[in-house]
Amino acid sequence: MVLEVGAGTGMLAAQLLNALDNAGFSGLRYRIPELSAERREQQRQTLVSLAPGLLPRVQWLTVFQNALPVWWWPTSCWMPCRCRFSNGVRAGAVPVVM
Repeated sequence: MVLEVGAGTGMLAAQLLNALDNAGFSGLRYRIPELSAERREQQRQTLVSLAPGLLPRVQWLTVFQNALPVWWWPTSCWMPCRCRFSNGVRAGAVPVVM
């Protein structure tokens, strides 16, 4: 499962879903805690446009206090970049261990 906090326009979600699907993670679930109905719709439109067929894997969490387990603590973050992996997959962010 991927939990993206601060999903913005949904661009990273579309990129990650496509890259992970291409890498064989076809059963991956993607959750986005988002209180704003307008932002959820913008994210949905981005995913429909850039990750067709993968939208059913995305779940929006509209009650933020239930979005994160009480034991969750960030151990990494994503640093925006433009990179291409050796298998040809492009990414808009890479994990950074904290």
